[in-house]
Amino acid sequence: MYLNEHLSANKYISSKVPERIRQNVQMNFRSGSRHPPYFIHGGHGSGKSTLLSHIYTELAGWFEHTKVHRVIRYAAATPRSAYNLELLRVVCQQLAIILNIPEGYLPKDASFDPLYINNWFQNLLKHCEDLHNEILFLFIDDLHRLNPLDCDIVAALSWLPISLPWNVFLVVSTTVPIESLRLTPMQKERFKCAEYFFDLALEQNETKVQRWGTGATVPEPATDVPTFAQLVNDLFDAMEQRFGVKGFSRLAIYITCSEYGLTETELLELLMPTQDADLVIDSHEGDFNFSTFRTVRNEMRLILREKLMSGKLLIVWRHSICSEITRTRYMTPDITRSIHSELVNLFFPPDGDDSEDMSTEQHSRKSSKYHSTLMIVLGCGLGPRQLPGCRN
Repeated sequence: MYLNEHLSANKYISSKVPERIRQNVQMNFRSGSRHPPYFIHGGHGSGKSTLLSHIYTELAGWFEHTKVHRVIRYAAATPRSAYNLELLRVVCQQLAIILNIPEGYLPKDASFDPLYINNWFQNLLKHCEDLHNEILFLFIDDLHRLNPLDCDIVAALSWLPISLPWNVFLVVSTTVPIESLRLTPMQKERFKCAEYFFDLALEQNETKVQRWGTGATVPEPATDVPTFAQLVNDLFDAMEQRFGVKGFSRLAIYITCSEYGLTETELLELLMPTQDADLVIDSHEGDFNFSTFRTVRNEMRLILREKLMSGKLLIVWRHSICSEITRTRYMTPDITRSIHSELVNLFFPPDGDDSEDMSTEQHSRKSSKYHSTLMIVLGCGLGPRQLPGCRN
């Protein structure tokens, strides 16, 4: 789904990175040389995901008379891709299907032991090395978003190979510098190689993508181009003017705290008051009805996406920076605890024979608790940007 979204957006304009990777890949493939993974590093909105999608579609034409296998994963897009062990396990299953392993895509002795999964991955790579006229490309977007586990013996990303077979290529993107990733010292040293590390901030790796939120394909002078964070903040400002700080912040906080998104019905259950049928609903007071909710969704289409997961169509942020900005502008520890309590009660209502009779009263109390907390913050003369840790 994420890949199709990037391809349909067609924001790629030009970059020197794909050609450099193509030349290096073909050299290693023809010479049978082992090599490290390719790292693409850049800030929010620099075009990392667009670049990966472009390479994914173009690489099939890089080789003649060679079967090309491609696997692409988006870190933290789903719960199963949010933790390094789960992601690696899913990748192993996909590789086993691609390679048509006789014992199937899931070995009989499969377990969640980190050492077992790591060995399983290494064995699959060795199996790829024995293939003829076949090549495997593995892409992982936003590698830095993978969460570690308590059972990680060494570094969380220690499973990343420092030396790949001649016909296996791994391309990852990250917003975080290599020094800050959960890698071993040997990995950090090896992955810094200039031929395999592409910092999009450098001139030799210049990447041009269509400006976010516009149809312009010609970039403006560098001095006039706002950062991606500034563009998102400006959009948040516009949403506040249109729907009120209380209304927009409440919606943004629910989406942020849910992490993997909520359905439209779930959001309406949280945002639409039900205790008074005669109540005049106003988004500036923090409440929405069907009409205003649809309106705000349309206005936020640049920063929201719909994601199908577990048979449900979820509304989530399109960019992870939206969550970061929401936490900075609107969220305090008290508000965070209050919202998480509401989400818990939404999915795990209290047991009891009279739970249905109490639902309206509970919703009223939950809504009042959030409003009172937010009003205390705003009533003290602190705007959303003046909260502790907020931007000036």
